[in-house]
Amino acid sequence: MSAALEAWFQDFRRFDFPISRGSIRLRVAPDGRRGVWLDFANEDIKALLDARDLLSSLAEAAIVEIGQRRKRLVERDGLLKLGDPVLEPWFETYLGPNSEADARPVPLYCTVGSFTQPGFEANRALVGHVMEIVRSRPVRRAAEFGSGIGNFTLPLADVCDHVDAYEVDTLALEGLARSLEERELTEKVRVHSGNFQGAKATAIDLSGLDLLLVDPPRSGLMQFLDPLEMTQAQSRPARFVYVSCFAESFSVDSLRLEGLGYALERISVVDQFPQSRHFEIVASFVRK
Repeated sequence: MSAALEAWFQDFRRFDFPISRGSIRLRVAPDGRRGVWLDFANEDIKALLDARDLLSSLAEAAIVEIGQRRKRLVERDGLLKLGDPVLEPWFETYLGPNSEADARPVPLYCTVGSFTQPGFEANRALVGHVMEIVRSRPVRRAAEFGSGIGNFTLPLADVCDHVDAYEVDTLALEGLARSLEERELTEKVRVHSGNFQGAKATAIDLSGLDLLLVDPPRSGLMQFLDPLEMTQAQSRPARFVYVSCFAESFSVDSLRLEGLGYALERISVVDQFPQSRHFEIVASFVRK
């Protein structure tokens, strides 16, 4: 953890939750604001809202979001209620020169509970690895599967003429749209909303791309590779960059990519969770 996140974690431990099951996400924004996302069963959330004291104390220490819809905890008329999600610059990506160290941070809008990489330092390394591969050859047209809040979308749009971004999470897409607008990159990116790991994958056109970047969930690419298989070999993307958090699904997809005429050119690992078996893979494939 960063020093700021470690301090927030230690402060958070003083709150005694009467709940045995659920998920908690702690976050510290680039400007130092603290946030916490509580993902508990509905009956437990209702009990906490009725009891009030614990959540009131927590809201004094941080911005609080609750549940899968990431609703913001607010106080109205003396009562604690759940308001609409609020998108704010809780995370950042990196744009600029070829060197990872020289890239400048730019804000990414999301909620406290949004999926991001675990920390700024590791994410800078991860984006640096990916963009080093992207910049190694000219790229005019690119597509990205699993764009999320735009961690790779903004750096891609910064160096490409056009990017097609595919994502299923509605809140993530709202954050992406705001981040693109702030960086004046909206006209370079066409956003596609939906579950493109399933039947909707058939609507994708992957022909004529210089590069395809994918960052799927643990389940891997699944049917997203179907349109690649249906594309004539000479029209498939010249390069395929795969960012994976799960080696098992990555190995399955790699075998399929090999069968589709791609050769593994380069692979590296970013160790985002020390003392655990989890890590991030960055792999580059080229069309034979």
